[in-house]
Amino acid sequence: MLPGLNGGQICRLIKKNKATAHIPVVLISAYHEMAISLANFGYDAFVPKPFDINKLVKTIIGLCI
Repeated sequence: MLPGLNGGQICRLIKKNKATAHIPVVLISAYHEMAISLANFGYDAFVPKPFDINKLVKTIIGLCI
């Protein structure tokens, strides 16, 4: 858990800012149900914890193509 803002709120700030809106955001969380409810924050991909490093790398590569 992050102090202050949560990951969804940080993602929203990134996506609302014209200078950073193009940056892909990958949400990584152990709270799967919460992550699904955070979809409206605009993240580009979700990887559940615990995660396999190969799945994370494939997700990132997929966002860069």
